[in-house]
Amino acid sequence: MTTSAKNRRRHARIPINADYQLTLDGKGYAGKVSNISLSGAFLIMPEPNLTATDTNKIAGLNIKINDETVDLKCEIVYVEAAGQSVFPAGIGVAFCHDERTATTLWDLAVAQGIVQKEFFEVSEKQSGN
Repeated sequence: MTTSAKNRRRHARIPINADYQLTLDGKGYAGKVSNISLSGAFLIMPEPNLTATDTNKIAGLNIKINDETVDLKCEIVYVEAAGQSVFPAGIGVAFCHDERTATTLWDLAVAQGIVQKEFFEVSEKQSGN
C-alpha cells in the first residue's frame, strides 16, 4: 500500500480473525474478517464469491467477537477475486452512518481498546514521536 493510501485512512486498522456472516440481496455469505477499523473492515472472500457488480450495495454484516455477535450495516466498496490482480483478494466494506451501526461501533471500539489506541497514535503524530 502506498503512503498516500495509508494517509487517506481515517482510522487505524486492527488485525482480527473473527467469523462473519454477510447478508446481501437475500443471500448469506460466511468467512473471516481480516482487519477492522471504526470506518470499515476487510473480509476474506467467501464462497460463493461476490463479484464487482456487488460493489456499492448495502449489506448486513454480523461479526462474532468474543462470543458476542455484532450487527452492522455496511456498503460493499471493494471486491477482488483471488488471482485477478496485485490487490488482495477479498471484500472491503465501509460501515454505514446510521445511528444503530454508529452506536454498535463505538461500543465495540471502547470494549476492544481501539479508541484509546487511535487517540495515542494521533497524539504521537502531532507531537512528532
